[in-house]
Amino acid sequence: MVKVQLTAFLLLALLAVNGTAFKILFFIPLFGISHVNFSGRLADFIAQAGHEVAVYQPVLDETIKSKGFKSLNITKYFTLPRNPGDYSTYNREEFDKTIWNGMDLSMMKKFSQFRGEFCEGIMNDKKNIAALKAENFDLVVTEWFEPCGFGLIEAIGAKKFVTTSSGNLFPSYLAVFGVKPHHSYSPAVMSTMTEKMGFLDRVKSFTTYISFNLIMKDILMGSITRAIQRNHPDFHLETKISKSAFVFVNSEDHVGFIHPRTPKMISIPNMDNAKPKPLPAKYADIIESPKTRGIVLFSFGSVVQAYTMPAHVKTAFLEAFIEFPDITFFWKYEKPEDGTAADIPNVFIDKWLPQRDLLHHPKMLAFITHGGQNSLNEAAATGVPLLALPVFADQPMNTALLTYRGMGFGLDHKTLTKEKVVEALQEILNNKKYKEKAQVISRMIQARPLSTKESFIKHIEFAAEFGDTGTLSAEGANQNVFVFYSLDVIGFLLAVVILVVLLLKWVVVSVVRLVKSKLVKTKKE
Repeated sequence: MVKVQLTAFLLLALLAVNGTAFKILFFIPLFGISHVNFSGRLADFIAQAGHEVAVYQPVLDETIKSKGFKSLNITKYFTLPRNPGDYSTYNREEFDKTIWNGMDLSMMKKFSQFRGEFCEGIMNDKKNIAALKAENFDLVVTEWFEPCGFGLIEAIGAKKFVTTSSGNLFPSYLAVFGVKPHHSYSPAVMSTMTEKMGFLDRVKSFTTYISFNLIMKDILMGSITRAIQRNHPDFHLETKISKSAFVFVNSEDHVGFIHPRTPKMISIPNMDNAKPKPLPAKYADIIESPKTRGIVLFSFGSVVQAYTMPAHVKTAFLEAFIEFPDITFFWKYEKPEDGTAADIPNVFIDKWLPQRDLLHHPKMLAFITHGGQNSLNEAAATGVPLLALPVFADQPMNTALLTYRGMGFGLDHKTLTKEKVVEALQEILNNKKYKEKAQVISRMIQARPLSTKESFIKHIEFAAEFGDTGTLSAEGANQNVFVFYSLDVIGFLLAVVILVVLLLKWVVVSVVRLVKSKLVKTKKE
């Protein structure tokens, strides 16, 4: 403990000479391990930069044992334990079993319900809210994925805050910050369209955007907003988000779709860009064996559990792997004790794999993934082709994205067979175009003029000092839907056109009648 305090003191003393040490709060609820790890890593970077970092971490998912952050410089930790009976609609086992069926409407409603209950618990955590308010933080960092963080910001009276997103940039984010989405080339959230859309695709993308904003947004976020409003009746979620000093987005500019954006939106992918570590012997011995022509990584990240995959999917992959005896498949599989692949010599199974270090190995040939954002980012940075098997959330969209960029392609797990896997592996391993495209993107990422880690730290420090300056905000964020989309102008111009047409019609009809009457009069005479 003395060593930790001494290290923190030295860092703060050093920063006092070179700059200002800010007090920064990270809201990292224990739900969604990938989100916990993403936010925790950001907290580590800011703490290592010499700032006084605190974490508030209410617990929803008790199966998550990691706090997300590792830095010893984070010495203030606030938590809200989950007591028996709390958030009873949340069931992790049920979630793992049904996730392969995608998020249907009933699952979305359950998802919203337990998150609303969770947020209500947070808003009623009077003890921690009072303690956090007394800290008088210079800045609060919260993720868009868990909107209750904005309720916490309201509750503690924080004036300066930033938003993070562990996923891609979506058109719905743009509108919140006053930037009009361009539906002709900006795919709607969770869609599988790309920037090049035909007429019917644009119709589908536009209607998806409208339905998301009119229906799905309330299903996903409504219960959370109402939980906040019970304590703060005037709270409006999107208005609050729009006051963020910055929005940090975990997507690669050279990979993601192009969207118009304000200067508030900062890309921060692949922040941990240190050199890969040497592989432990149990991996290195297999990879360096002359029997191994190359390796393929098979990992579905931290949310999708590989052991829960449908039997036909597991069988299709295992039978296909046998057809490639000179390639070793490293599979992140959470329950190796069930005997999966025990009799297949070229399949190595482990509960955890050093994914980043494996991806950097020169013998890495391809990455079989669920299409999660971090996996997409890491593969792009290391120039590894991707074979995606999307399951839910943003994974189908990411699969469409990597296909569009030429880095790989996807498979449908619902109709998967051994033959389809074999064909896909032959294509990804033998067609050089995927590797070449992935490596071009990797070189562009490595050549960026400013590291994303440095950019993140500098923008956090700016936000802690100045907050939302107003100079980076688009006026569209303050406009209603009629003004924002110029519906009033369009309506007015249509009315003018209609009025002019009617006036011209009246003039023409009047002239014709006048001419006719004169002709009739002339004939009579």
